[in-house]
Amino acid sequence: MSNRLPQLFKLQAALEVLSQQTDVLPAVGGATEDELRPDADEIQDQEATKEDKLLDEPFEFGQSNTYVPLQPLKRPEEHVFRYFQDGSMRSFFIGSCLEHERQTPVILGQVASAALEREAGGRLKQAVLIQRNLLLFAFSQVSEPVRNKLQEVITPLGFDFQLRDIEQHGREGQDLRRRAEDSMHEVETEILLKTLDKAGDGWVIADGSIRFHNFGDEMEKRFGAEQPRVVSVAKSFSKNPRFKVGRGGKSKELNMWQLLADLPEGNRTIAFKALSQKRSVVVWYVRLRLQRFMDYPLMGVIKVELPLFGTEPPPSTLVTKLSNALLAERTVTPHGLDRRWHSHLYPVFQAERCVKNSFVSSAILRVGLRWPPAKPITR
Repeated sequence: MSNRLPQLFKLQAALEVLSQQTDVLPAVGGATEDELRPDADEIQDQEATKEDKLLDEPFEFGQSNTYVPLQPLKRPEEHVFRYFQDGSMRSFFIGSCLEHERQTPVILGQVASAALEREAGGRLKQAVLIQRNLLLFAFSQVSEPVRNKLQEVITPLGFDFQLRDIEQHGREGQDLRRRAEDSMHEVETEILLKTLDKAGDGWVIADGSIRFHNFGDEMEKRFGAEQPRVVSVAKSFSKNPRFKVGRGGKSKELNMWQLLADLPEGNRTIAFKALSQKRSVVVWYVRLRLQRFMDYPLMGVIKVELPLFGTEPPPSTLVTKLSNALLAERTVTPHGLDRRWHSHLYPVFQAERCVKNSFVSSAILRVGLRWPPAKPITR
């Protein structure tokens, strides 16, 4: 096969195995794209933060106010954030395979994550890009000889081509086609670790919740109890957590809307303690834009997470400094290019574009990758 063809097309040999060894029902009209939608971000954040019922422990030294005013810390003053990471998955439902009474959807997936480096002058360049080409189906619905034959044709293609069991991802009862999305987080973790190795004294912004990443053991090997220089920023986030603010008899519980409705533009909330994989994560919220220009109160707000490997809360000066630097990242905005422009950080937006530009389009896939004609076999 020509090297000019997309890498994903190398999975044609696997489709030939399925066509010969099972009964295939191709997707009508060819491959059907199941691309991650922005609305899925909040659903995924709900899954990552499902233990966050009540965040009742303000978790920073030197601050007790619920809202903290910020001043943009721009790059010429101090270049805090140097690397920006995002990941995405483009998956295609290409049909169903039937073997005796069992059946499974068959999905081709491209999973990628990229980190961009920003130079001192502001220019962005690609630092790391990893892409995986996946063939996903329910292993329990395909016999062992067929699985072995598939592995036999995919293994020589290299580590960037993998068979994945859809049933090992996602939630119990979730549609198997939607479970394919969870494969993305493994690649994002791999990219994050490579980026932290490069970052030196610069900070990294990772898109989404840091709690999606299996960051604990690997980061602890690298940093011990030292603070990793990474924050995650979520544009869409779970609205389920409740927060306890104030002290003693004056303390009160607030839901997400109550906490953020009065958060002024250019302010952050006090930081709270949450847990992930039995490790501490510091969580706070920053309002990037004036609320009166937004369609609803939570637009223009980002959630920030900072992983900790020690036992002590971070100093308020660090939380504020990071927030000041994040506030400066609100411009330039991708207004008109993404409906989440109000909470997008432009370098992260560019990392997302870098990833999506590396994917094969639906039109090219339909033309170049097809189910081969079924061949009669003896069963």
